[in-house]
Amino acid sequence: IKDSLSPDMSKTFVIRHIKDVDAGITARKGDLMEVEYEARYGNKNGPMFDSSNGRGTGQPFQLVLGTGDVIPGVDQGLFGMKAGEEREIEIPPALGYGPAGSA
Repeated sequence: IKDSLSPDMSKTFVIRHIKDVDAGITARKGDLMEVEYEARYGNKNGPMFDSSNGRGTGQPFQLVLGTGDVIPGVDQGLFGMKAGEEREIEIPPALGYGPAGSA
């Protein structure tokens, strides 16, 4: 991913709560999580470059929260989530793949 492909990406970290859940245990460091996601360039309407469905397993993506299994912005954006909650996370390059991207 090249930073130049997403010029409108904010330099700030933003979490938007799409669907809140009142009850349940909140995710914390060391928790095993299963997530379904879409990763897009620039904004929620930008071209998709990765997704849990695109991995071809038919299963949600699994990660251990706070252990570096994913980029820092994803780790930070998932803290405190509850089962069934939906979030939209804007991740600046510094918490993603950096200015040089992943390519």
